[in-house]
Amino acid sequence: MIFFFGDGRLGNQLFQYVFIRSMCHPSHTVISYNFEDISALFDSVSNVINIRNKYLRYALRKFLLPIMHGLASLRLISSFKVNTYNEHGFTVPDTTFTKTTGLFPVVYVYPCFAQSETFFSDVEANRLTIKKTFLDKAEQFLAAIPEKHTKVFLHIRRTDYMTFEVLGKPGVDLPLSYYQNAIRHYEETISDPFFVFLTDDAQYVNNAFQDMPNKVVSNNSMFVDYAIITLCEYGVM
Repeated sequence: MIFFFGDGRLGNQLFQYVFIRSMCHPSHTVISYNFEDISALFDSVSNVINIRNKYLRYALRKFLLPIMHGLASLRLISSFKVNTYNEHGFTVPDTTFTKTTGLFPVVYVYPCFAQSETFFSDVEANRLTIKKTFLDKAEQFLAAIPEKHTKVFLHIRRTDYMTFEVLGKPGVDLPLSYYQNAIRHYEETISDPFFVFLTDDAQYVNNAFQDMPNKVVSNNSMFVDYAIITLCEYGVM
């Protein structure tokens, strides 16, 4: 049995889940409250118990989390912990982890985001298969684009990125020039590009690229948008 009480949205959940499956046997049950999005998106997320009751979640964070820390520290249970280092006074995750083996057949994965390809195997990543309902909707959405075009997605995330802090500095949203340069690159290097915008700020995209031909802005769910990404030939992250 594996316990993991981290947080994060769809992208982080992907890293976390594949990290856990790469480190632990696929048949082991994972108890978590943070894998709802990937469970909704993929057919192949198996042996996961998602705690959904908000009061139970609070109790897990408040009481069980410290207990698991203690048991792992005493090596009564096994654990995986992403290592960290100091960068200008801030704690930064490393691309290595520490594994300890405990007395009882329970594994505790310390809260982490595991945002490095060094943490997972391609085999486990490739087990993830998108549910047909989302692929079908993505294909229907892209069907409106004439076949002569080469599909290029642009993922533009703003909202929380505009205040999110890294090393104490707020704002990790990319400037408009980044996307303009990327668009220009594809216009110059591939045949008949058609740009599919995936964003959490459609108004910004519509205003910033209003004069741009050969484009469409998706208003689908993030699950359909993820499927759209997999169906495009090129992309801008």
